[in-house]
Amino acid sequence: MSRIKSALEIALEKTDNIQGNAERLNQNERRQDGKRLFARFMSAMQDGQAPAEITKELKSSLKKFSGKDRPFVQEGYVEVLLSHLGLPHGSDQATQLEPIKNAAMSISSNGNLPLVFQQLEQFFEQYQQEKTQLLENLQQQFAARLRQKEQAYAQQTGQQVKLDPASDPEFQQYLQKAMAQLNEYYQQALTDMRDQLQQLLTA
Repeated sequence: MSRIKSALEIALEKTDNIQGNAERLNQNERRQDGKRLFARFMSAMQDGQAPAEITKELKSSLKKFSGKDRPFVQEGYVEVLLSHLGLPHGSDQATQLEPIKNAAMSISSNGNLPLVFQQLEQFFEQYQQEKTQLLENLQQQFAARLRQKEQAYAQQTGQQVKLDPASDPEFQQYLQKAMAQLNEYYQQALTDMRDQLQQLLTA
């Protein structure tokens, strides 16, 4: 038969729960502080403030948090930083990557960071090249099929037309499927690189 808990034991358990909840609440608040610091850093970069000056302000802000709280502030900062690291949509991946690199190096002096960002830049360049190559290959593959469609249309209507792959539903279907496969492969590789970067920034 289990022992009946005394009133004192029950009271102590409730106190432990309250203390645990207060601690978790504080940790979450410090993570939010880290996210706000990152937002301020990126805003200052967009306003054209010098990276060295922003870094100095950031380090000054971090010093305001105790040693116990600082890891959670940094955790929130890194979480948002990593969320900004996605596959580039345009050709200016270096421009997109530079502020994130500055933000990362502002909170960590890990000597491997420059190498990781160099790898990321090469990774993004390779991604852009493969996207371009994929589009060109599909256009070449569909060239004969589009000519057949042009001839069929001319026979039916008596009018000559020049079909654009961009407006051809069949071409677009193949292109979307091929791009989705390419993005899935690169997204997985990027996730691995994000994990590597997270380890360096939270070590």
